[in-house]
Amino acid sequence: MVNRYLGILLFLCAMMPVQAMAWWDQAWSSRMKISLDKSVQTTQLSQVPVAVRLHNGNFAFFGCNQDGSDLRFVSADDRTLLPYHIDRYDSANGIAVVWVQLPTLGGKDSPGHFWLYYGNPEAKDAQNRGGTYDENQSLVLHFSDKEDSPRDSSAYSSHPVPATLAITSAGPISAALRLDGKVAIQVPVYPSMRLTASQGFTLSAWVKLDDTETEAVLFEQRDGKSALVLAVGKSGVFARIERAQGNATETPRVPLTPGKWQHIGLVAADRLSLFVNGREAVSVVGRMEDMGGIVGLGADSAGKHGMTGELDEVQLSRIARPAAWMLVAAGQGPDATMLAYGEEEGLDEGEDPGGSAYLGILKILADSVSPEGWVIIALTVLLGLISLEAGVTKAVYLGRMEKANRVYLKQSSSLPLDPTTGQVEGQLPLEHVGKDMQDSSLLRLYQHAMSEVKRILDLHQQQGYGRRLSSQGVEALRSSLDVALMDEIERMNRKLVLLTLAVSGGPFLGLFGTVVGIMITFTMIAATGDVNVNTIAPGVAAALTTTVAGLMIAIPAMFGYNSLATRVRYLTTAMEVFADELVGRIALTHALKGDENAQA
Repeated sequence: MVNRYLGILLFLCAMMPVQAMAWWDQAWSSRMKISLDKSVQTTQLSQVPVAVRLHNGNFAFFGCNQDGSDLRFVSADDRTLLPYHIDRYDSANGIAVVWVQLPTLGGKDSPGHFWLYYGNPEAKDAQNRGGTYDENQSLVLHFSDKEDSPRDSSAYSSHPVPATLAITSAGPISAALRLDGKVAIQVPVYPSMRLTASQGFTLSAWVKLDDTETEAVLFEQRDGKSALVLAVGKSGVFARIERAQGNATETPRVPLTPGKWQHIGLVAADRLSLFVNGREAVSVVGRMEDMGGIVGLGADSAGKHGMTGELDEVQLSRIARPAAWMLVAAGQGPDATMLAYGEEEGLDEGEDPGGSAYLGILKILADSVSPEGWVIIALTVLLGLISLEAGVTKAVYLGRMEKANRVYLKQSSSLPLDPTTGQVEGQLPLEHVGKDMQDSSLLRLYQHAMSEVKRILDLHQQQGYGRRLSSQGVEALRSSLDVALMDEIERMNRKLVLLTLAVSGGPFLGLFGTVVGIMITFTMIAATGDVNVNTIAPGVAAALTTTVAGLMIAIPAMFGYNSLATRVRYLTTAMEVFADELVGRIALTHALKGDENAQA
């Protein structure tokens, strides 16, 4: 009975789903799930290297060490470390290519994912170049602009003869080798490069030919009269086995498209099979002989019949790989869909993935903005600060004026005009006005009007007309108030032009930065020939950042300007009404006096 219950308990435990709570090592703060599309590969393979492509769109470089030393790849069981090595890691531009060996790939029993761990500043580099490939991989050339000469990444270190070669960054995987027909790669005789007829041979490479009009050799291994050749001619690419007995086997020719990256595969076993873009193009019966000898890439083993074009990711195996392997190799290009990259997962349960992702996007944009873009953004921010200072200062000033006008109107509306002087009885002189009315524009207009009335009355009295205001004096008073009113309007509108500069200038500065950034991005694409969304997208996104900065300055400035302009318009209308009313009251008061105060 106890055993029965124990068996049921163990069964239920086994049926429980594996919880993602498992964490390979808590010294690493972040991880990402990389899923495998099994529909791409249905035949199960073992010890398969795959290219993990990281870019700003799927990976937060800011959370990783600058050299990628904290990268770790863990199998689906979240316990087993997978061997890997970095082909390219550029955290500044947000691009990386890492080769990882998967224990199994394809088939219904293979795991559907593996893990990428990162986020440990104390981690040491744990790359294992040789361990990324199985023992049958005899040569792997990635090509890197950081290497003086191509280096073999297989476990055998079968390095080519040192040579200074032209490297371009526009390869389908990462960097690529540029060949001019004169310089090529030679691999000396190594024990690991020896081929046996019973085991076979496999070649995998990415090729971009300048033209197919000239006969050229892409690969040759020759041992006396025995040779294995992959060449291209006017009718396309073909493979040939040459034997010591003098007979040869050659495949039909398969057309290639000049100026386009294409994957070429060659498998020699009991048949000689030629693959193009992962699919078998031609196959003929023919068995190669056991042989060693020098290997030539981009030319024959003697350095002749060189090709013109580009070469990338050359892999040689001393066994005949299955067709499924070739399909995987061809699927490592820029349009690969075999791997799907998940969201970042944090070790802390309280971590906000959305906030972290948002901050990551901002960090990516900041890292991608060019120096020219930062100059434009700095100018835009400076313009925004100037407009902010002008807007805040003006808003405070108008607020004080509105408050002071309300206080002034409340105190002066009940005071009658003095029929003798035309002044408001009980009105305090400006120097005795309280602080709550010192910023009143209406008070300044009143003081100006009263000063002008006194000047006109004094002038009339000097001319013997008595202290009364004539119709000409009223017009003179009105004209003088119009001048004072214009001064007040000019004072209220002063510095508002800085807001209009931000409204109109901010977007144009941002647009200028965007155009310059896009020009630089496409110029780099034209120079390198790398038409890849992973390289285009960061540059375009960073270029658009300047336009966003301009709009962020212009939009608040526009709302602020419209608000201040409305307040200025209301104050202007209030002053115009006050001035008209004041002139009317003064004129009416003096008209009612008649000649009673006139002096002969």
